[in-house]
Amino acid sequence: MPLLCEITIVAASSVLSPLGFALLRRLSDGQLHSGEALAAATGVTRARVSQILRASENAGFTLERVRGVGYRLLDPVPFLDRDAIVAALGNAASRLKIEVADSVDSTSTELLRRAARQAVDRQVLVAEWQTAGRGRRGRSWTAVAGGSLTFSLGWRFEQGAGFLAGLSLAVGVALGRALDAAGFKDVQLKWPNDLVYRHCKIGGILIEISGDALGPALAVIGVGLNVRLPPKARHDIAQPVTDLASIDRERALDRNRLL
Repeated sequence: MPLLCEITIVAASSVLSPLGFALLRRLSDGQLHSGEALAAATGVTRARVSQILRASENAGFTLERVRGVGYRLLDPVPFLDRDAIVAALGNAASRLKIEVADSVDSTSTELLRRAARQAVDRQVLVAEWQTAGRGRRGRSWTAVAGGSLTFSLGWRFEQGAGFLAGLSLAVGVALGRALDAAGFKDVQLKWPNDLVYRHCKIGGILIEISGDALGPALAVIGVGLNVRLPPKARHDIAQPVTDLASIDRERALDRNRLL
């Protein structure tokens, strides 16, 4: 008797919950996991597991349900993992404080909030999901859980804001060089803060500076990269966009190494 299966897009209301992320991380190996095993691992009922997975509809994951067997992701991708990021950075990791969050409103907004009560110099905050990602001039930034790389870095400068006018350009050039070294050729910087590939946007930079006019100053450097955008996300963005997966369709992309 053939197995009955159902393929849906994994959803969450407007925000993936921590429990939703916990379930998706367990499904990220691409193997079938029974509802019973998922429930035991997360401390909820099987009915709750089914409810959470059915409730996730804007995250862009393709989920298969095989009746009587379990669930799996048809297009599994490595989730962000702090240990993997630290390992990829090697000795450079010791100079940074790295934090991985499942969900925040905006990595830059969160670092700016923290800066009001503590030092955020050399702090890196990377998130799977941003509920209110921000771009230049108040524009929103569309991020896809599992398919985007969104992070912010706090950096203290002894100079004031007036001496940092070229920071956005410097960051853009550095990102372009990093992508080139990673094998993604011909990514260009479009002034003042866009990364483009063949006239399509692939990433963006947002820099916010605070501090004394003559220094010191704090720069919160926000970066968003499209790694793997599903068709719905492309449709919702009001400009031509592309992603790293489209540049190199043969490569298995690991955002932990890319960061």
